[in-house]
Amino acid sequence: MALRTIVFLTLLSVPLSLRPAAAADDLPGGAGLARNCLICHAKDYHDVSPVPRLTGLDAAGIVEALREYRTGRRPATIMDRIASGYSDAEIDRLAAYLAGLHWGEQ
Repeated sequence: MALRTIVFLTLLSVPLSLRPAAAADDLPGGAGLARNCLICHAKDYHDVSPVPRLTGLDAAGIVEALREYRTGRRPATIMDRIASGYSDAEIDRLAAYLAGLHWGEQ
């Protein structure tokens, strides 16, 4: 395979890898979507992370934050790029799922 073809196919696949959760939402109620969030955000008392925990937060607050990240109204280092890959329906499902979790549940 020519180098030009390899580079082209690699560049073609980049946008697919930036889509945060569409393929991950294979579990009911937003659990699949939340797997991406819980990589960085603390899940229980034993996790040490500078990233704020999301479990048990108010769903409306999560929805508001994600939509503000997505539109650029809320300053971010990476969350603006992550949030831009979610639809309103995915944000709603994700927020409801995370709001229903308590420390240590996933």
